[in-house]
Amino acid sequence: MLFKSKKTEELFRKNGFIIIPDFLSDENIEKLTSLYNSLNIENLEEIYTNIKDRDLELNEKIDQFLKGIFQPSLEQHFANFIPDGGVFIVKGTGEKSESSLHQDWNVIDEEKYLSCCVWCPLVDVNESNGCLQIIPKSNNWFKSIRSSNIRPLFLDFKAVKKELISVPVKKGTAVVFAHNVFHGSKPNYTSTLRPVATVSVISKEATPIHYLKNGDKIDVITADKNFYQKEVKKIFAGIKPEINILEQIDFKEQYIISEENFMKTFKKNTSLLNKLFGRKL
Repeated sequence: MLFKSKKTEELFRKNGFIIIPDFLSDENIEKLTSLYNSLNIENLEEIYTNIKDRDLELNEKIDQFLKGIFQPSLEQHFANFIPDGGVFIVKGTGEKSESSLHQDWNVIDEEKYLSCCVWCPLVDVNESNGCLQIIPKSNNWFKSIRSSNIRPLFLDFKAVKKELISVPVKKGTAVVFAHNVFHGSKPNYTSTLRPVATVSVISKEATPIHYLKNGDKIDVITADKNFYQKEVKKIFAGIKPEINILEQIDFKEQYIISEENFMKTFKKNTSLLNKLFGRKL
């Protein structure tokens, strides 16, 4: 189990997310906000994270600081876990700030273990400034592989709007969502940036990994704490990364979700729910 509560884990596995009110105290929100303000982020239109352009030393400082702030609350709710990847995610303002529905990269073997993002806003979030939007239960629909060179599917909100859940929350509340649940956020229509502190959590027994497509094979590689800050940048720049290959698996087309396949699966699953609960799609 990843969660201390069996009931919480069952809910997480079923829907792909849970909400934990008052995850962070006002004092800890102030500490995180102070560090965020020191980054002097302004005039931002798109989605931004500090690992995009800050140096390794600063990113390591942010990672350790965020994990330190989150740790007491993580220990309260999780069992047998490892915290990883503490970063700030900032939504800019205007139409370009939209984050289309998608799945995050795999960070563990999802057929054996659980992983999630603990997403905690430093300001109240709602429909106006781009709260999370989630397709519940979509974490159970596919066995997909997503990585730096295996692009995940991005979906238009309108295509699934009747089954989409909006998740407005107060600052300090944690939205804990599975990396493989479809999620995103609509544009921030206010004039103020929307900062969020996030930490990933994985099962303690799991090996942190990353997938790299290599012809008709997929290299399963070790993803240590520096991989996402150093080696991924090399991959995006077309430079050969320094990697440790754990194993190779055959590439299969079903690892990549097409929009057509998604919509078929989406309609099949939501039609079943409609029959059970008497709703119309």
